[in-house]
Amino acid sequence: MNDNKFKITVKLSGESLALVVDREEEIIYRRAEQLLNEEFLYLAHRHKDVSRETLFTMLAYEVMVSYERGSRDNDRQEVANRLKALTNKIDDALKSTQKNNSDAKRHSKNTKP
Repeated sequence: MNDNKFKITVKLSGESLALVVDREEEIIYRRAEQLLNEEFLYLAHRHKDVSRETLFTMLAYEVMVSYERGSRDNDRQEVANRLKALTNKIDDALKSTQKNNSDAKRHSKNTKP
């Protein structure tokens, strides 16, 4: 096994799951374990008459909705970044054009008899 990889065991709603993860990502897996267990308990408390399988289905669906929301936010941020870069290029081009026009006017004043 790679030196950067190691085995961890996470418990998801009482079920143990053995994983091999990158050392620097262990905290992500541990946090995900905690969040999943908290949300599972919340759903189980709210829906006492629902099977464990249905609770996991509900949880999976909620995770995917959150993922999609995050993807949309990332897409928006990417568009905003591209617009900002484009705006900066336009501003630079306008400044350059204004400078060139100003230089040309000065030059024409200096060359008139």
